[in-house]
Amino acid sequence: MPRSRTWVVVASLSASVGVSILIIGTAVTEGLGTGNDLAGIVAAVATLIPLAWTVISATRSGADTEDPAELLAAAVSEQWEKAARERGLVRPHPLPVWWRRSKSPVAGPVTAATETTPSGARFDPLPGLDTVDREHLEEGDAAALHTVYGGLASGRLLLLGPAGSGKSSAAILLLCEALRFREHAPEGDRARIPVPVMFTLHGWTHETAVTDWLTDKLVENYPMFRGRREHAAKLLVTGRVAVFLDGLDEMPEYLRSSALTALADAPFRLVITSRIDEALTTAKTTILTGAVALEIQPVPSDTAAKYLLEPLVDPPPPSWKVLVEHLTGSSDSAVGDALDNPLTLSLLRDVYGATEPVDELLDTTRFPTSTDIDNHLLDHAIHAAYRLRPGRPPPPYTAEAAHRTLRYLASRMTAAGTRDLAWWQLPRLASENPTAATPLSPKQLRLAPSALRYGLMHGLPAGPATGLAIWLKTGPTAGLVALVTALAVGLIGGGLFGLVLGLVSSAQDSKEVEREVRGPVEIWVQDRRAGLTYGITMGLAGSLSTGLLTGYTVGFAAGATVGIVVGLGLGTLTTFSGFASSSTTASFARLSIAHRTPPRMILFLEDARARNLLRTVGPLYQFRHAEIQDRLASTSTEQPAREAGAPD
Repeated sequence: MPRSRTWVVVASLSASVGVSILIIGTAVTEGLGTGNDLAGIVAAVATLIPLAWTVISATRSGADTEDPAELLAAAVSEQWEKAARERGLVRPHPLPVWWRRSKSPVAGPVTAATETTPSGARFDPLPGLDTVDREHLEEGDAAALHTVYGGLASGRLLLLGPAGSGKSSAAILLLCEALRFREHAPEGDRARIPVPVMFTLHGWTHETAVTDWLTDKLVENYPMFRGRREHAAKLLVTGRVAVFLDGLDEMPEYLRSSALTALADAPFRLVITSRIDEALTTAKTTILTGAVALEIQPVPSDTAAKYLLEPLVDPPPPSWKVLVEHLTGSSDSAVGDALDNPLTLSLLRDVYGATEPVDELLDTTRFPTSTDIDNHLLDHAIHAAYRLRPGRPPPPYTAEAAHRTLRYLASRMTAAGTRDLAWWQLPRLASENPTAATPLSPKQLRLAPSALRYGLMHGLPAGPATGLAIWLKTGPTAGLVALVTALAVGLIGGGLFGLVLGLVSSAQDSKEVEREVRGPVEIWVQDRRAGLTYGITMGLAGSLSTGLLTGYTVGFAAGATVGIVVGLGLGTLTTFSGFASSSTTASFARLSIAHRTPPRMILFLEDARARNLLRTVGPLYQFRHAEIQDRLASTSTEQPAREAGAPD
């Protein structure tokens, strides 16, 4: 619904509520003398329901005419093409992906994945691709990975590797290639090509059917399914969505086996990423039937050297030349072992500038093992991100403040067992016992109260205020009766307003299909605007209804006073009690006092994202690499790291 139209609807409903409360209040305070009085009350209430129903019906018209799969494909493509660019997976010259079929005991026989007999095949190859066999599964690059994805008869693919090996990056590149393949397919074939969608497994429990849980995630993350849950469910059940599950290893160990068992008969294609050690542990009890396991291979030393030299002058600075020559000339060293994966290579380029002593990593006294080099780079990633750079404005936060804040967030997220940071759940994470509840959207948080709660919240303040005004006019004895009467009027009026507000919320939830996947900042701004809109609306309606009722009973001056007081109170209470952006602002202030974090946390999180320390997945923030979160959490009681190159 256009914003101007929304204001007209809200204003009309507010006026109707105000008039209704005035009629009811008058009848209650003056007495139901005739049947006409009762008929007036019934008519006042009855006018609200058709009006609200008309609003709901009008907003739904024309919303279901487009193919949900096409809307989803457009949203996912925009989301992940942007994410790939932000993560440096597209340019400049990203590290190539190379994989081999895993020889570790993590999956069943290859024939279970490639068999094309009626009893074995679950999925036909995608239009334009051929069925893959054992030979296609031995090894390959990113392009070959898409061939496997689209031609594997079982539709079950595991991407495995050690920490920092680039599993998630490979999955994102595969997802983007699958989207491009679908987009360029003939229109007649497109309906047979599923839309790949990335999910994290955080929040699933074995009591919930996997398809139901994934449906909820689609509704939560993609606006076009709000109020149309059945469309999301149908896409999953009919296999028109391919599910990419990132981070099986991030689940509690006792849930991994349950997840694989629950996914065994899923009606959609599956791509799952996991660290190799956790996959080995899970496979001892449960495997994903029909899956083929591919391991992301280490980065060859010559490829790593080329990647490190690309942003430097030719010939490279002396310290970089020494490092690269060692990297390509030594087959066994701590540096060689550390710089064989995308994570440490990207961290090395971030931490050390062109003129800094990168060859200090060759000092085996300071860095005897690859783990020591990994930790050194992880510890200095934040300082590198907040380094002063020529020609750019100074960072809005010091490296120490950023380190302190991110370390605190990492420790609370790890205590809650989650990789996802939802700004509206920061108050819960900051509690003594943080829980890993599935994040609700601000709209879910806002609409969770029922009409009864709204009735109590907005009726209780109106009743005593009106009664107090009548008390001052008529005296204590009559005022006591009036206080009780006005309280009842307030509860009835508040309940009516709560009902209408719920209907308006439902109407807004069923508005025209939204195509854009909103990020954390967009949701913050949207929620703040909604809070102000509802607060002003509630304040105006409360002011109108109580002001008119009190003015009719006591006099204009008292009515104006009560109307203003109640309006301000209701507006403020509505804004701060029902909207996540308002309530978390107060929590950010408390965190700032207690832990010296930035009071405007949203701005800090967005700045950290711009510096590639955080990333966004739909409405959620995550650390750019899980290893950064783990390292920060493990050092949460230590002092921040010194600048790279400083003496230890």
